[in-house]
Amino acid sequence: MKEYKLNKDYKEPTQEDVRKYKDFGKLSHAYENMTKRPKPLYKNPKVFLALVIIALLAWLIAEEFTDKEASKEPPSRIEEGQ
Repeated sequence: MKEYKLNKDYKEPTQEDVRKYKDFGKLSHAYENMTKRPKPLYKNPKVFLALVIIALLAWLIAEEFTDKEASKEPPSRIEEGQ
C-alpha cells in the first residue's frame, strides 16, 4: 500500500503572493507563443539564405564527385597475342 504524506502546515497564499502571479500580459504572451504557428522557413530571410547556400554546396560537391568519376579512364587491357 502506498504511503501518502499530507502537509498539515498548509498556509493560504497572501493577497500579495496572488497579485504577484496575476500577470495577464505574461500569460497571454506565453499563450500566443504556444498556439501561433511559427513562421515558415522560406519566409525567414536568414534561414532561407542558409538553406540556399547549403543546397548549392551540396550540389557543387555532388558535381565534383561525378566529374571525378567520369574523368577516370578504365584500366587499359593488355591485348593477348601481341
